[in-house]
Amino acid sequence: MAKKRRSAADKKRIKKLKLRFVAFMIAVAIAWIGWGFWSARVVHVKYADVSISGLSPFLEGSKILFLSDFNISDQDDAMRSADLVKGFLQMEPDVIIFGGDYTANSFGDILKLQSEEGKNEIALRLREARRMFFTELQPVTKRVNVYAVAGDKDSEVPGLYEDCALGGVKLIENAIEYVSVKNNFIALVGYGDILTGGSANFKFKGPSSNDPVIAVSHNPDAYPLVTSVMDFEGNAIADLVLSGHAMGPQIRLFGLDVFRGYNGMYKSGVYSEAGAHLIVSSGIGTEWIPFRYGSRAEAHMITLFRK
Repeated sequence: MAKKRRSAADKKRIKKLKLRFVAFMIAVAIAWIGWGFWSARVVHVKYADVSISGLSPFLEGSKILFLSDFNISDQDDAMRSADLVKGFLQMEPDVIIFGGDYTANSFGDILKLQSEEGKNEIALRLREARRMFFTELQPVTKRVNVYAVAGDKDSEVPGLYEDCALGGVKLIENAIEYVSVKNNFIALVGYGDILTGGSANFKFKGPSSNDPVIAVSHNPDAYPLVTSVMDFEGNAIADLVLSGHAMGPQIRLFGLDVFRGYNGMYKSGVYSEAGAHLIVSSGIGTEWIPFRYGSRAEAHMITLFRK
């Protein structure tokens, strides 16, 4: 049986359908990329009300802004991140806390990392970007006290103490700082990052007063370590623990952690153990690629209340 030939009109129609399909797939790809880029750049604010036993009436309603995982890779990132922090001043936080990982590699660094010269070039670029970021925060620290801890990535670029000081940011490493808020004090405990061994020898025994205790550890895996410090009633001395590191993860598709996954127990979200609340931020930056899927960039505005 002879095969029926397609007419010129049929061929033309099929060609149009193919072109439309290709155009549709290109539009889908562009939308997909745009969505990932938008998810990474637009920072969503999450609000949390934390109740603390024995909180001074004068501290009730105090607002703490928590930002983590900036992952700045160049000077443009540095300026954008600094402008973001400045923008949050309109929300009138009483204290700002940074959760670590201020710099990170970009996709273009992959080949450079193969040589020692390339590694040095990257470290220099990241150091300059980080210095710019903290320097740009001077208008912020003139209005609000800003505190910071180090993350695991920060050990790759030396000089974090000096860079923080450029903008008046106080870096807390395995120490306790009494933060003045509304003529009262909050005990702020800063842990070194556990992945780099920064908190291995830190023995926090609690404040000498009844001030509320907020512990900050970049890696949420330190949560059991923090909550193991208890009072005589078996409650954790820390009232609130703030962490980052998990990154959401950065890309999560169909329920699977595809990129920048975190294998620990405490994914981004809120937890409570031994009377201490843990807030894990998915961070505001990205690492290697400037996209997020299934995880939005976020900051936390925390309000303290009496329990």
